[in-house]
Amino acid sequence: PPPSDLTGTSTACDRITLSWTPSVYPFRDSAWYTVFRDGQEIGLVQETTFTDARLEERTTHSYEVAARDGDFCHWGAKTQVCTVQTLPDLTRPTVEHAWSTGDGTHLRVLFSKAMSREAACHPTNYTLGPGVEIESARMIAPSCVELSVDTFPTHYPCRLTVTGLTDTTPAQNPLAGGSGIPVVTDQQGVWFPMLLTEEEELLDCMGSGGDARLHDGATVQPR
Repeated sequence: PPPSDLTGTSTACDRITLSWTPSVYPFRDSAWYTVFRDGQEIGLVQETTFTDARLEERTTHSYEVAARDGDFCHWGAKTQVCTVQTLPDLTRPTVEHAWSTGDGTHLRVLFSKAMSREAACHPTNYTLGPGVEIESARMIAPSCVELSVDTFPTHYPCRLTVTGLTDTTPAQNPLAGGSGIPVVTDQQGVWFPMLLTEEEELLDCMGSGGDARLHDGATVQPR
């Protein structure tokens, strides 16, 4: 007989946790459980719980679980289907980092989430300080904006204040408020020479093994 009492709960906007009662079959070996989402196998566990992560918010998924006795037996019957919807994403985005580029005429702002392009590209939503005019704003990645400034001050510390922005979720969560974030100048940053391959892999030219790959729409912009 299959496992029973399969239940699922969305514990966050991107994850669903499942639990079930073990099968009453007299297993000769350790019982293994395969988890299916929307008919596709997504996990193999010995426990009677499973967390399905990296899901989209407000999406509905159907789950089933089947048991197997040891490594070389066929799967038994599946449980009844359990349908669960993920929670809405109500997390407000934040400004993670702001830094000036080497030429002193651009500033890049990194957010914790993908931001709405319309508001993110309005230069009036950014304030640097007295005497500093932000001329334009453009998105270089879903969560990164580049600002063009007339002259970036280097003789005193700057704080960037951002207002009026929302993320790209259906809830359009507004940016979390605050007193601003300090801007890191080029002289305060740490730079590593990297080589971008055709496979979009960043190779550490220093040979220290710090290679990386581009994710989530990230791009490489020349300085």
